[in-house]
Amino acid sequence: MKKLNNIKLGYLFVLTIVFTLVSFAAEVSFEFFEANSSGDDVRIEWKLEDESDVKNYIIQRWFKSSDTYKLVSIINSEKNNQSYSYLDENNFSKPETGLNADNLRRYRIQVNFDSGKFQYSNEVYVTHNVSSVKKTWGMLKEMFR
Repeated sequence: MKKLNNIKLGYLFVLTIVFTLVSFAAEVSFEFFEANSSGDDVRIEWKLEDESDVKNYIIQRWFKSSDTYKLVSIINSEKNNQSYSYLDENNFSKPETGLNADNLRRYRIQVNFDSGKFQYSNEVYVTHNVSSVKKTWGMLKEMFR
């Protein structure tokens, strides 16, 4: 019985190592990922160390009203390790609360691979001030999302 348990533990150990190696195979490493307030818009910029097996990037913004991330844009990979930039021009929705930042926005990127797997980036935060007229319009639009 003891020998059988040792064999089971051995298989479990091997499976753990294989699973770990497979999960690291799809791991992406960002050289940088940042968001900056740019007038009425938010500029999102990023670059991967290696994007040879990346199909596309899905930019997502967190919405307080639904407590979830939603699609902002899909950017196809050029597969040449270039840097990317996206201007979020529809950023007038109600901001987050808490963290002492009434105008805080939160973004992440879903990196989709050719294999069908995907991985999320870390979150980035940006303080973004919008004129009260545009903010009111954005809140009205968010009510109908």
